[in-house]
Amino acid sequence: MNLNNNMDGVEFSTVVSTVRELDNEPPPDAAPFKIAFLRNITLDPLVPYLKYLCYQAGLKPDVYMADFDVIMPEAMNPDSGLCKEKRDLIVVAVRLEGLSEALSKRFASLSDSEVTEAADQAVKFMEGVIGSLRKNSRATILVHSFETPAYPAFGIIDTQSGGRQAGTIRKINSRLADLAERAGNCFLVDLNTVMARLGYDNFSDKRMWQIAKMPYTRAALKEIAVEYAKFIRAVRGKNKKCLVLDCDNILWGGIVGEDGLENIKLGSTYPGSCYRDFQSVILNFYHRGVILAICSKNNENDVLEVLDSHPETVLRRKHFASMRINWQDKATNIRVIAEELNIGADSLVFVDDSEMEIGLVNAMLPEVHTLLLSGDASGYADLLAGCGLFDTVVRSEEDRRRGEMYGAEAERKKFRSSTGDIAQYLSSLEMKIKIARADDYSMPRIVQLIQRTNQFNLTTKRHSESEIARFAGSANHDVLFLQYSDRFGDMGIVGVAIMEHGDEVTDMDSFLLSCRVLGRKVEDAFLAECLRACENRGRKAVSGTYIPTAKNAQVADFYEKRGFTKKEERGDATIFEVDLTKGFFTPPDIFKTVEVDI
Repeated sequence: MNLNNNMDGVEFSTVVSTVRELDNEPPPDAAPFKIAFLRNITLDPLVPYLKYLCYQAGLKPDVYMADFDVIMPEAMNPDSGLCKEKRDLIVVAVRLEGLSEALSKRFASLSDSEVTEAADQAVKFMEGVIGSLRKNSRATILVHSFETPAYPAFGIIDTQSGGRQAGTIRKINSRLADLAERAGNCFLVDLNTVMARLGYDNFSDKRMWQIAKMPYTRAALKEIAVEYAKFIRAVRGKNKKCLVLDCDNILWGGIVGEDGLENIKLGSTYPGSCYRDFQSVILNFYHRGVILAICSKNNENDVLEVLDSHPETVLRRKHFASMRINWQDKATNIRVIAEELNIGADSLVFVDDSEMEIGLVNAMLPEVHTLLLSGDASGYADLLAGCGLFDTVVRSEEDRRRGEMYGAEAERKKFRSSTGDIAQYLSSLEMKIKIARADDYSMPRIVQLIQRTNQFNLTTKRHSESEIARFAGSANHDVLFLQYSDRFGDMGIVGVAIMEHGDEVTDMDSFLLSCRVLGRKVEDAFLAECLRACENRGRKAVSGTYIPTAKNAQVADFYEKRGFTKKEERGDATIFEVDLTKGFFTPPDIFKTVEVDI
């Protein structure tokens, strides 16, 4: 069943019927995903929207809605309906009107000290909820921010001071964000941003709030579900990696092959300003770590002339990791782009203004997410900026430098084509690797790799940041990372291993590498050092697990090829083991330096 991207134009009745059908017969490859709600508001009509978006992301949702306004008892009791089952996501939907009448309804009557006391009480309550949930659950937690009133208590002078109602609520929200950050794997859902997108009248339903404690319109519930989905995709590694762009009437107005460089619409005045703003959003994505590519039916020289020479272009040739500019069909070109970048097609988002081209890609490459941009170009920038498909919950140094890294990769490929055999090529790369323990600096990138790596990932366990931090601080675990550089540049952290040490046997909980370094034998050096670390701890054997997924077939025999013996099968998992007392394999001597600090 094809699910409409982001529910655009889909009626609520269609969402409900689609979800009902999928609940009865879930997609066979959908991963179970358990969601729970703690709330002092009615949110039941949001559930179909959220389920629809979960199915769209390849997840099979199971939703538990705790009873109305039993937030603290549910959070504190490890045997409650919320905590007794392992949840993947817990939403804390607390509205200020149900928590603090003083702050929401009687603010103008409060003294400064009473405002401070009421604000502290609200934050203390939320701190207790978040702390209890983190104690009793490893789930990702989403916490609703408190809404800033559209009509604050002191009217037009309210916003002139940070100590009045609107400012007080903003400060409380800032404190909530700090609480969430300290809790780990906990994030603030900014309802004020959602309200700003919809407008207050389209967001709030005053009548239903009075009747059923349901404060939001159906449109608002849909947008809030979309906001949840951004976090869900990010923490489950379902976010996209590469933005593939058409050129004519997307990056600029007009057709460059017909209008010429000087006549396309691109500049600081309308309508060219629409395309310049759109390019600015794309450039921001580039600096966030999104890979950019071009797929255009055009003469290559015409497109390159715009990127190299047009005085108003924001995007330049250097920003694109791959360009397929020819007259072949776009589905074929997009396949080539995915292969060239060594990422799955389901990591791509394709943007075009042609319904025919979008339809072709949908038919031939349904795993590619498509965005059709047509009509008034003044809305393009917001449509792309708000799609949420590339959102992440952490940002690493590698994100900032990703465009530079892909430029270096292009140079490596040129060098490879001019070199003889593979052994000569690898030796001449002058590869340097560093293997070290996880620390505060490396943690954001480690979390990203755990959540996003699919192809070279033996178990594909999606540990949260708080879980990884717990492993890193445990005496019975090692969390190691692999850093790579060569003569063309530094790729940063490209590998992660998580090892759990038993009395005599170490279990390889996770072993994964970025696809960007595959084929360079770095996985051999990494595994050998992991085994050596276990040997130094006095362990006699190491157990490695392979759990098959739709994308990691290439590593099915990874352990076996490196001296491990197949021991048993447990469901889908295959367990391998190597006896360290009998020695283990030696990686090839092709690295310029191997630095080990574990």
